[in-house]
Amino acid sequence: VREDLRNELLTELRDWRHNDKRGGSSNNRERPSINAKCYMILRAPAVVSPSNGSGGNNNDDGTTVITKVSRREKRRHKKMEGNVKLWNLALLAMKETDPEFATRCSEIAVTYGFTGSPHIDRQNASPFYGLALGEFTEGTGCVNVECSPRIVAEVNTKNRLGRVDGRWPHWVGGYDVEREERFS
Repeated sequence: VREDLRNELLTELRDWRHNDKRGGSSNNRERPSINAKCYMILRAPAVVSPSNGSGGNNNDDGTTVITKVSRREKRRHKKMEGNVKLWNLALLAMKETDPEFATRCSEIAVTYGFTGSPHIDRQNASPFYGLALGEFTEGTGCVNVECSPRIVAEVNTKNRLGRVDGRWPHWVGGYDVEREERFS
């Protein structure tokens, strides 16, 4: 990921972290089972498609104006409104690295202070890309993936995108979480 894009992303992440209205407060942990100071999931914006007769009014141009929106969808939309620049920057980094993958990207997990937490991503149907930014020691805070009972791969994602298969047990390796800053 090029340096100017990393810097712009990091500025946006720092703003997110200190802005309760954008979801970056330590009170906002969308996945409490994950050990992170902040954790937010951004989902791709909904696309209004041609009318299929379900829940909307038809326009003359063939599109549907959705009239019934769930509370959950309203919350997702509001969260995306506050974080659209972060979404766009992350997607740009992905497009520059793997354009084909970027066209299928439907969610981005945004974290601060993520540590440990061995887990398997149950919702993932394919590998994901991880990127870590911030002021933390090079070679720490890597994504560790259990390849077999005796083999663990360490993927350094500091300032670079690393492709990881989240369907295997994985976790963030150690770094000084109390003194260092790590976003992913």
